[in-house]
Amino acid sequence: MIRFFTIHKPPGVPHLALKLLHAVGIANGETFSHRFTAVYLLFIFIVAIPKLFCGYTSFEASVVGLAELFFQLNNFTGLLLVLVSSKQLQCLVRVGQTIADEVFQCAQTDMRQLLTSHHKRMHTWTRYYCLVILYTVSIFATAPICATFWSYVRAAHRNTTAQYVLHMEEDFYGLQIRSSLRSYLMFAIPMVPTSYVCAYVGCAKIMIVFNFTSYCTVYFRLVALQLQYQTRTVPSDRDSIRTIVAMHQQALCCADLLETIVSPIMLMQIVLCVLMSSSMVLYFTFPTMSGHMINVLLLFLVVSTETFGYCYLGTQLSMESARIAYAVYNGKWEQQPREIAKHLQLILLRAQKPIGITAGKFCFINMEQFAKLLKTTYSVFILLRDLL
Repeated sequence: MIRFFTIHKPPGVPHLALKLLHAVGIANGETFSHRFTAVYLLFIFIVAIPKLFCGYTSFEASVVGLAELFFQLNNFTGLLLVLVSSKQLQCLVRVGQTIADEVFQCAQTDMRQLLTSHHKRMHTWTRYYCLVILYTVSIFATAPICATFWSYVRAAHRNTTAQYVLHMEEDFYGLQIRSSLRSYLMFAIPMVPTSYVCAYVGCAKIMIVFNFTSYCTVYFRLVALQLQYQTRTVPSDRDSIRTIVAMHQQALCCADLLETIVSPIMLMQIVLCVLMSSSMVLYFTFPTMSGHMINVLLLFLVVSTETFGYCYLGTQLSMESARIAYAVYNGKWEQQPREIAKHLQLILLRAQKPIGITAGKFCFINMEQFAKLLKTTYSVFILLRDLL
């Protein structure tokens, strides 16, 4: 495990997040689609088909089952969209590494320290997140089986009915998984590796979006920092200004590539987040309490936190890109020589374009959109409650 998290590569791009993609079919400039095909087929046959076609024991169980299905569908299809955009992802990695190489070639210690510290921080956060997910899914995968065996042994001694604890709320191809130990094991044994696969896919998808959005934000921050450094004096160095123009264009290219990759993922995230959150809130209104309440609460917290993180990072990206224009204004560009002023005007013109991540090109993902999302979720919940 330590070897997996140890990466001896220069800062500049999220190497650990890219390494997470390697196991599911995207790595080193090549796409191994057969790997992800196997992963997606596992999701379809173990999770999707049973939840859609095998029925539920009650209406409350159907709400839980569909919420779990939406959650897993969001993760697996999100990573599938990353696989489809693998060429854009490879281009994003190349351009990002080019920016990093230019930063380490310049004489500014502040820029090198900024990129290095950010790289270490993101690597540490990604590693800790992966470990938390690993330990959590280990408990999630084994606890239902242990609880079922304990209930089965105790029921045998007390001549009572055993309680079979399921990993997910679903029936499994007609097997009596709620009353027969043999049928339960036929369901639980494949659910153990499926739980790990689901956790891995969700972790990889979240880390790719979080890491690359954060790195694109830092690219703009580096451009602003270099602008502030080079425009302190009049006249500024001509070659340095040209380098800044090129770096700003590369940062814009990274943002455009990120937008191409993330836009369909965010659209699906917004739609499924509303469906999942409204159905989970509806479940909390049921008078009957069951063991699935904790699972539903955890899913609700995970979905809400994930969406909040996307909106927060989207806001940070938009703010850092807009600060490029402020850096040009504060650099007394009108007092610079004509040729240098033209370069600064070009940066200023490019900085006028709104930068961020969108949901299918319909709306920007930011904190304002998160507030609207909460209102939409509540409206859908009211509609479902009135209909039911």
